[in-house]
Amino acid sequence: RKLLYLAIDGPAPRAKMNQQRSRRFRAAKEAKESSRIEDEFREEMIKQGKEPPPKKKQWDSNVITPGTAFMKKVSDGLRYYIHHRLNYDPGWKGIKVILSDANVPGEGEHKIAEFIRQQRLQKGYDPNTKHVIHGLDADLIMLALATHEPHFYILREQVFLGGKTFNRAKKDAGASEYEYKPFQFLHISVLREHLKREFNVLQQDLERIIDDFVFLCFFV
Repeated sequence: RKLLYLAIDGPAPRAKMNQQRSRRFRAAKEAKESSRIEDEFREEMIKQGKEPPPKKKQWDSNVITPGTAFMKKVSDGLRYYIHHRLNYDPGWKGIKVILSDANVPGEGEHKIAEFIRQQRLQKGYDPNTKHVIHGLDADLIMLALATHEPHFYILREQVFLGGKTFNRAKKDAGASEYEYKPFQFLHISVLREHLKREFNVLQQDLERIIDDFVFLCFFV
């Protein structure tokens, strides 16, 4: 209701960049190999007089690397969307919107967490400010704990057994198909309460216990 922060992953630190690069080289190599096998299979089907299925267009995940033409289009599209919403959508009236695109270094969730930490240092900051962050990344739970904010919520798509999300397709006459995925709120305040009870025997400051807990989780 007050502020919307949209963050896209920017350039990663050097160590992670090396890891991403090797992973993407491997993915490109595997895609080339699978394409070759598919071509051979299609040729074999044609020889047998069968009609091969239409060739699927492959999605190259390398295009989502910061600095690519595709990511520039994403940034431009988001800027247009924000301006359009602020000008024409009554639900966006009075909301401050910040866009941190792929040109700003750091992962999206870390940029948001850093923004919240900086806000805490500002004069006149309301300690009862409520924060909601959307994403499925488990890192978000740790980042939310590390901010030490009492009112922090994580909005997640509901994931069921086997990692499948619940989809319900709806088709109206002449309308396109929509997908509905139920969401759930993860209350960090409840998690903080559980940690307080779990480590009550230590008789230590809860905020220090949370810092140690986050450190140990990442360390493991």
